[in-house]
Amino acid sequence: MVGDGRSTVRELIARENRRRAGLGRYADWLVPLTLDDDMAQVLARQKLAPGQVPDPDHQVRLRYGSNISQGGTSEDVTAIVDPDTVRLIERAAHAIGHPILGIDVLSADITRPLKQAGGVVIEANSAPGLRPHYVTPTPARDVAEAVIAALFPGAGDGRVPTVAVTGTNGKTTTCRMLDRMFQAAGLTVGT
Repeated sequence: MVGDGRSTVRELIARENRRRAGLGRYADWLVPLTLDDDMAQVLARQKLAPGQVPDPDHQVRLRYGSNISQGGTSEDVTAIVDPDTVRLIERAAHAIGHPILGIDVLSADITRPLKQAGGVVIEANSAPGLRPHYVTPTPARDVAEAVIAALFPGAGDGRVPTVAVTGTNGKTTTCRMLDRMFQAAGLTVGT
């Protein structure tokens, strides 16, 4: 959290909790910030107390971890990521070959190339969480829509045609015949 030169740490925490509560249907996705012993210890290491007013633009750490499930926040920086970093991430994703991939980067300044900023790629997730894009203090980005559009390009609606076969005798034979017919028509079949 960032100091404004007027509000105490306790007031900044209360303001952030109000912002989180105002996220509507996404409010439950963020853990409320709780001023507990661990947070007091992290503040003390920065020579801060809950009743103190941090300087303007002073970055105040509340936890050692920055995970959303521990009260952390996310910020959508898509529009300001350095172009060389974007190319590096795209190359890494292409090399891994998974259609949907979340790549985690650690950098002091995402607007500069990772090498210059001392940044690193720390993880690739084949099942990335989309939650951070919806609970960010910056305008939310509908990444779920982009994922669906990438998986089902064109005018398709993403529906998968399904055939159900039931009965007493001949189910397996009928399924095999349908499988062959659909394959002969050029369709991808899962039986």
